[in-house]
Amino acid sequence: MTSGFNDNLQTILSELETTRVHEEELLSQLAALIEHSAADMPEHIAQVCDQAKDVFGEDAASFLGSSNRELRGQMPLRVAQEPKGAESVKDLLARISYGVYS
Repeated sequence: MTSGFNDNLQTILSELETTRVHEEELLSQLAALIEHSAADMPEHIAQVCDQAKDVFGEDAASFLGSSNRELRGQMPLRVAQEPKGAESVKDLLARISYGVYS
């Protein structure tokens, strides 16, 4: 089942990286994917998504699917695909939640 989640995630992230024309629609798709696919996600991605939801609520997908200067301009979910990258994103989310984000 993880393969289906990964395929959907890759498609959405690739489209977000290449075009911003349908950004709102793609972020809505991303929000639905992270909301309803927790059982299909690798554990490190599920942890990032849960933490992003705790910090940003309904705007979690916007944070996860938008480039971030603290991550060298990459999208948090793109970085979080590797366990080490997920730790970087979780650290960033913790700093944001404590107000230590500049």
